[in-house]
Amino acid sequence: AIISCMVAFAISSCQNWRVQTDVEFSTLLQEIQDSSSIRKSTKSIDSTAVKLDKDLPLPVLHHLQKVLPPHHNDDTSEESSTRNRRIKSLKMEQLGTFLLNGQWIHFTATQLFSASNSNPGFVWEANMRLPLPLWTSVHIGSMGILHVRDSYVKGKGTMSGKFWGCLPIIDIRDTPELNEGELSRWLGESVLFPTSWIPNDNNNEEQNVDKRCKLTWTETSNGTNNAIAVLYDRVSRVQTEIEFRFDTHEDGLLHSIYAMRPYMDPRAKDGVKMLPWEGHFFDYEDQDGVLVPTRIEA
Repeated sequence: AIISCMVAFAISSCQNWRVQTDVEFSTLLQEIQDSSSIRKSTKSIDSTAVKLDKDLPLPVLHHLQKVLPPHHNDDTSEESSTRNRRIKSLKMEQLGTFLLNGQWIHFTATQLFSASNSNPGFVWEANMRLPLPLWTSVHIGSMGILHVRDSYVKGKGTMSGKFWGCLPIIDIRDTPELNEGELSRWLGESVLFPTSWIPNDNNNEEQNVDKRCKLTWTETSNGTNNAIAVLYDRVSRVQTEIEFRFDTHEDGLLHSIYAMRPYMDPRAKDGVKMLPWEGHFFDYEDQDGVLVPTRIEA
């Protein structure tokens, strides 16, 4: 009877995890659709049509000219205003490794992005297979499945992890530090949908009530081929700043990012410590006419 109850509890918990994850994906998809509908109904500005802004920092402009189809780069083409569209969303499958307790753990993941810099968001769901050394202290078994969900939806971050979807390991929601960290992740991974780098060019609040966030760029003044992106979310009231570092000797593409990012640390004051965070991008390939990195290290 005890075993039956345990099995029933595990099945119920796994189903609950699936339901919660599906809700996160559905909520983000609805936000993407709502945002697109609002922009389509605004006749005074078509913010889905994009042209490259020559006021962007040169390294950013050069990267966009390399990775976007040629018609994005034609300022004089009248056709470009209707052909060029911002990437609205991106869904991708991932294979990778994650460093956990000194060991590299293999994972598979699905990630959905809202690709708008006005309403950024993502949901990342991963399954990690944990070998024996990580489990000997609790004597559960030789192999376990850790389900992880990381998200930023409507200005609120979530970080959850459960063994087999039922034994909670971490569950943090909507704290200022987490929201900032998740917003940083979105901005750091925005190289995968580069039209998000083009700021919305109309600042009239009455015409842009759907815009939750604002993206600004500045070029560094230290002689490097870098640029600083700042993204502010007026819902969560957090701001993230990332230095984008571009190749100076070869193709001019983004090769890495750098930022100070909040991490949970019970030993630190207020339980949070700011630590360096870096990402590196490799193996750019054409995906539906847009060059994006197919390998990322962070």
